[in-house]
Amino acid sequence: GGFQVASSHRPCTKGLWIWGQAIPRTLPSGLKYHLVLVDCEGIDAFDQTLDYSTQVFSLGVLLSSMLIYNQMGSIDESSVDKLSCVCEFAKRIKSKAGAADEQELRALSPSFLWLLRDTYLTLDSGMATPKDYMEEVLRAGGDAGKDQTRASIKDVFPSRDCFAMKRPLTEESELAAMDQIPLSRLRPDFQQGLEKLISNVLSNATPKQFRGSYINGGALASFAQAFVRVINEGGVPSLSSTWQAVIEAENRQAMDAGLEVYNAHLAPATTPAAAKAPGCVEALEAAHLAALEAGILAYRQKAMGVAPQQAMESEAKLRAAMESRYQPLMVARVAEADMHAREMLSVRALRLAELLGKEPLDADALHVQLGHMLVDYNAQASGPNKYKLAVEFMVNDVARPVADAAARATQNAKDASMRADATAKELMEANAKLTGLQHQIGTAQQDATLVKQQLAASQADFAQAKEAANQYQIALAKAEASKDQTAHEVTQMRARVEQLQEQLSSAKAEAAAKAAEVVHKTQQLEAATRAEKQASAAVQAMQTSGQGREEGLRNEVNRLNAELHMSQSQLIGKGQEIAQLNQQLQDAMQSKQQVDVALSQLQAERSALMENLTQAQTEQGALVGRLTQAQGECESLMGRLTQAQGERESLMGRLTQAQAEHAGLMGNIQDLQLQLQVARDQAHQQQQQPPPLAPEAEMQDAGPSAEVGDADRGQ
Repeated sequence: GGFQVASSHRPCTKGLWIWGQAIPRTLPSGLKYHLVLVDCEGIDAFDQTLDYSTQVFSLGVLLSSMLIYNQMGSIDESSVDKLSCVCEFAKRIKSKAGAADEQELRALSPSFLWLLRDTYLTLDSGMATPKDYMEEVLRAGGDAGKDQTRASIKDVFPSRDCFAMKRPLTEESELAAMDQIPLSRLRPDFQQGLEKLISNVLSNATPKQFRGSYINGGALASFAQAFVRVINEGGVPSLSSTWQAVIEAENRQAMDAGLEVYNAHLAPATTPAAAKAPGCVEALEAAHLAALEAGILAYRQKAMGVAPQQAMESEAKLRAAMESRYQPLMVARVAEADMHAREMLSVRALRLAELLGKEPLDADALHVQLGHMLVDYNAQASGPNKYKLAVEFMVNDVARPVADAAARATQNAKDASMRADATAKELMEANAKLTGLQHQIGTAQQDATLVKQQLAASQADFAQAKEAANQYQIALAKAEASKDQTAHEVTQMRARVEQLQEQLSSAKAEAAAKAAEVVHKTQQLEAATRAEKQASAAVQAMQTSGQGREEGLRNEVNRLNAELHMSQSQLIGKGQEIAQLNQQLQDAMQSKQQVDVALSQLQAERSALMENLTQAQTEQGALVGRLTQAQGECESLMGRLTQAQGERESLMGRLTQAQAEHAGLMGNIQDLQLQLQVARDQAHQQQQQPPPLAPEAEMQDAGPSAEVGDADRGQ
């Protein structure tokens, strides 16, 4: 793609052609702009007149910020003469303009790049670059006509440069179809030169400016239309008038754009839903200010450079147009907000009437309800009159009923004070009565104390007598037990004596039997001895047997003698034991007699103690009767005292209640007076407060505008 290129002798471009896609660029300052390429019909076309070529080329010069004038081969006198038409057209603009326009023309002139194609430059000594070569060609040489042409070129293009490119192809046949050959097949020297050329153009092409303002796309189109119209009419463009016309047209479009942005930003706040939302008036005002700022900003971004006074007048007109759109909406919105606020206050007045009608007035509940109501009202109501309406509501529907309630509370406080005084008088009388009862109770308590002391002394005596009786009773029980034990021991001793006597009789009998047996055994021994003597002649075996039998009989006799001796010893011991038991029996009988005497004495003492105990119990009964009587009197007095204290506490409670009612009423009166004063202060402030003014949007400089670069192609 791109501008058409052909080997025909007929020009491919007619007039001015614009590349369909702009190239986005950014200045070192960060400003973004677009580079637009424009192809201009050559000034030496054979089928066009010189005036036409001059007009087309001059139009390209006026609209471009960088002019690329390309030609085949090196710079010669013929190529210099071709630029003379542009210089002549510039002379015509100068002759029509004053000194100011002449300076503006120089400021409007684009930078100039003389592109030499298909050439091989052989620079002379002292020429380092193609620009040096170009400046050498444009240097005055002494010929007045030629020098004037060169001076005009340098005057019209004060910023100029020169660039040389080699032939893209060597084959003539390929040159005829070069628009169909890809860039990669072109000569490397040409490709390198093309890259340098593109870099040069992108680095040196700057946004189009006039009078210090960047020219955007719309302004450029307006410039083009104005220049073409003047040129077609056979005139010479006037930069000042053309610029003024462009400025006015662009600013009108900027005002339309600003108003459109304003309407777009304001639209969401003008919907029916937005009109019913809480704070709708403030929201509309905020939306108006934001939309006003956005509209002014959009206007400044599109507006072209004008004098400060003109800028202020233009912005004032734009603000007036925006205000004319805003004011009817605000008037209607305020009316709706006032109606909604009155409805809200009417509903809340009914709620407050219930609290204000109660007796006594609950100031805390009223304060809480009123606070919630005001917070809710402030959140839902809107508009400049919402506080004025709230003050009217506070004065008419709150302050007056509160004042009436305060008057009633004051009267109630006076009544409560009178009741409190009466209650205090009754309390004084009750205190006097209570003091008398307390004195009587003190006397009764003293009597009861005395009786209690006597009763305690009697109880101590009775306890001592009872303790002595108990001791005597214990001693008597011990004596009885000792008597029984002694009788039992005597009985046991007698049984023992009888048992020992029986054992003694048995031992005597056994000893007699043993003695008889000993006698018998002795007789047998003597018989055996005699038999032994008679049988000495018996056989030796019978002798041995007799000796063994004799030995056995002797042993038996010895044993029986030992048992007899033991029995005699036991008999002697039993006799001694019987003597001891008889002695113990006598001692026991004596002890029994002594115990009987002591028991008789204890019984006599016990009878005397029982008489004393009976007498002490009789006295104790009398004292208990007196104590019961005293306790009854004390209980009666305590009952009367309790009743008096109850009456006193009742009177104190009534007095405290009366004082609390009085304090509460006084507090309610103070709260109501404070709320009334606050309502009056708010009403006074609302009456003195002027309506808020909408802040003016800040003035801002115009934003960045588009830039244009032009390209000129000759054949």
